[in-house]
Amino acid sequence: MLTPPASVQTAPVSVVEINPYAPRPFVFTDLALCLFAALRGGGLAVQLVMNTLPAAVPCIVRGWTPAWLAEHDAALDPRRIVLNNADALPAPKLPADS
Repeated sequence: MLTPPASVQTAPVSVVEINPYAPRPFVFTDLALCLFAALRGGGLAVQLVMNTLPAAVPCIVRGWTPAWLAEHDAALDPRRIVLNNADALPAPKLPADS
C-alpha cells in the first residue's frame, strides 16, 4: 500500500451523513463510509459525522433533502460546503417510448 507524503495532509474535512433513521444505516451510509475511507486513504485529515454540520471546516454533505437545505440555509457557506447526493435522475423519454 502506498503511503501519501506528509505534505498531502490538509485541514480537516468532514463527511456529513444526513440520516433520519440514525443509528440505523440509511441509503447513504455506505456511500459516506466509502467517501470517508477514500479521502483518508488519500492522506486527508477527515472525520465522519452524522446529522450535524460542523462549523469552520470544509464539509461534504451526503443525503441532504430540500427540507434539510431549507432548515440549514444560514449555515450553508458555499466556500466550505459541498452538497453531494447520488439520487437517480429520471430516465429520458426515448422516441420508441411514445
